[in-house]
Parts: sequence; C-alpha cells; structure tokens
Amino acid sequence: MADYIIGSFNTQNLNLRSDSAQKKDFEKIAEIIEKEKFDIVALQETITEIAINQIERHLPNYWIHDFNQENGRPDISDDDEDQIKSKNSAKGFTFLWNSRRFEECSKDNRAQFEPVKGHIVRRPFVGRFAPINGPFCEIRLINIHLCNPNNFKDMKLQEYAAVADLYDRIYSDRKYGNNRAAYTLILGDYNIPLRYCLECEEMHNLSIKAFLGGDDRPNEKTTLITQDTYQKAIDQGIQPFIFANDFDHCSYNESYFQDRNIKIEVKRINSVEVYCENDFIVHRKSISDHVPIKIELSLR
Repeated sequence: MADYIIGSFNTQNLNLRSDSAQKKDFEKIAEIIEKEKFDIVALQETITEIAINQIERHLPNYWIHDFNQENGRPDISDDDEDQIKSKNSAKGFTFLWNSRRFEECSKDNRAQFEPVKGHIVRRPFVGRFAPINGPFCEIRLINIHLCNPNNFKDMKLQEYAAVADLYDRIYSDRKYGNNRAAYTLILGDYNIPLRYCLECEEMHNLSIKAFLGGDDRPNEKTTLITQDTYQKAIDQGIQPFIFANDFDHCSYNESYFQDRNIKIEVKRINSVEVYCENDFIVHRKSISDHVPIKIELSLR
C-alpha cells in the first residue's frame, strides 16, 4: 500500500461558466479527488480561483490550495501574432492538498512560478510539501502544462528539455535550511506523447525519465477524442475508443529514487468509466477532456 498518493489533472478551463456547453460539476471533481485518496493534486487549466473554492466546498474543510494565474512571459512582444497567441494561451495552475497529510514547507515559500533556461510558454508552477507525522522529507512537485504554439516537434522537445534542466538545477537534490531529504516529480499535461519524451531524454542525456503512455499501451492514454469525432462514430454505428492521446505524464530521476529504495507507480484513472458511468459526453462537458493520473509513493 502506498504511503502517499499524488494526483495530476488538466481540468480544461476550470471556471464558473454556467452555459450548457460546459458547466463544470465541481462536486464530481471533488468526489474524484476524495475517492482516489489523493493527498496532493496538481491541477492545470484552473482559470479562476473562485472555481477552486467551489471544489473545496465539496471537500472536507482541511483541504486547502495554492492558485496562481500565469500571465505569459515578460519577454514576449505584442508585435508578433504567434507571440500574442503564446501570451493568450497562458492559464492558471493550482495545488490542492489535504492539510492533515501535508503542509507547505514554509509559509514564505508558497508555490510559485519558476523561470527556466530556454524558451517555454508557461513557466512551471512549483510547490514543496512536507508530510505531517511522516518521514523527514519533502515532496517537490513541478506542475507543468507545455503548449508551444508552433506545432513543430523540435520546439515541443525543447520545452521538455527546459523543464528537465530546472529539475537538475534547483529541485532534484537541493537542500534547504532544515536539510530534509527531497523527492522531486514533474507532472502535468506535457502535450506530447511518451515517445517524444523518451526521444528527448535520449537526445539530451537527461537525468529524468517520463512514465505513463506509449503507442502500445492504449489503456494509458489520458486525453479524450473530440465530441465531433465521437458523434460521427456513433452516427455511423461505431462504438469509438474515446481516448485520443497520451499527453499526461510524470517524470523523475529513476535511479535517484531506486538508490533510496523509494517505490513509485504511475497510473491512469479512467474517470469516464468510474465516475461518469461511461458517459463520454457528460465527462467532456462537466469534468474535462482529460482524465487524471495518480502517482503512488512508498517512502518507507
């Protein structure tokens, strides 16, 4: 049994929209968080903090959060159309956690956006959390949503390599004043398949390795097909496979964890099946076009 369970979930424009096209079911999202026994959840595409408050209303009162809205890179000019798209594509990030299980490592070190070396549209949102009444360590989470607007493979790989550099420079084994052991994870919506991650890791000799997904593992895909694609298949009498891509992953230094006897397992949660009774339309409209992933950590 895992000591701690970390979640990652792209919540697809989480806000208070009330139109029928996409009205979020905050209670259902809270149900997923609680029933999956998450201790910490890294959320992407959280557009407004008031929407996070709505999720918290349906959780026990010991759940708290850190929210921040990324406003785009300051070095991006408004003169170029592609760069304008880059700025406008910036979205919010949130950490939501069970305060009976974890606390932020210090009040003056709340989760924050971190700069990287190299081009990246959305800076990683990084949080440090210490177990309560647990091992003397901290869990460092690098919450990412990669989104280079130029649909070029090399640009996408550059973004992943930039995050890997941040992992090595600051968060992999850096000790702070209390000298806690540190275990660092990158997690979130990479917007690239696992094969791209593995190619980038080999090309740049990265210290990290990505997990979850793969061309030969359809049951690890996390991004849903479009509603139009789904409806066309249904109209043709075909029951479609509802997952399109493996874009949500978790990366870490595998040898570092193994050397310290830290066990880790990354899984997909099929929330369409488990929480929406296989109703694809309901999930896509009221939950997200992604399903969550969970990372189970055994530290002892």
